[in-house]
Amino acid sequence: MEPDFLHIVVSKKDILSGSTQSTIDVLKSLTRSPEVALKWRERVEISFDGYNDSQWELFEIPEVRHFVFQLDEAFPYWLFFLSKARFGLKCIMLCFLPPFLKPESKAEIFPDRIRKLFEDRWGPAMNYVCVFVGMTEREIGQMTDRAIEYIRAE
Repeated sequence: MEPDFLHIVVSKKDILSGSTQSTIDVLKSLTRSPEVALKWRERVEISFDGYNDSQWELFEIPEVRHFVFQLDEAFPYWLFFLSKARFGLKCIMLCFLPPFLKPESKAEIFPDRIRKLFEDRWGPAMNYVCVFVGMTEREIGQMTDRAIEYIRAE
């Protein structure tokens, strides 16, 4: 039986050494054909192992943030592939936002930064894969709505 969900676990060792290639290889394999991309649409989770005892949140840790930036350079297709029912996408997104802010500052800064990330990078990347797999405009709209709903829940 073939799995219907992919959980990518990034080790602390890879993060500390900056070894992104194996994770990038797995992520890029998701786009090797329209059929493969469709199979994994919103069925991927990513997590970062080895930080359970940290006093900081994952997205506050400089090495994790840097690792995520490197992944995003090679693979900006998070909105298409990552599950909207788990934490991985939120963690990736939070890495692109300023850490250690008070709630008032978050409320002021985060919406604009998230909108920019969505409009300038992740939205176009998601649309690219949607076209690649042959989704209809309606399906793309529904996927966009799910992504916006997930992001707004932050």
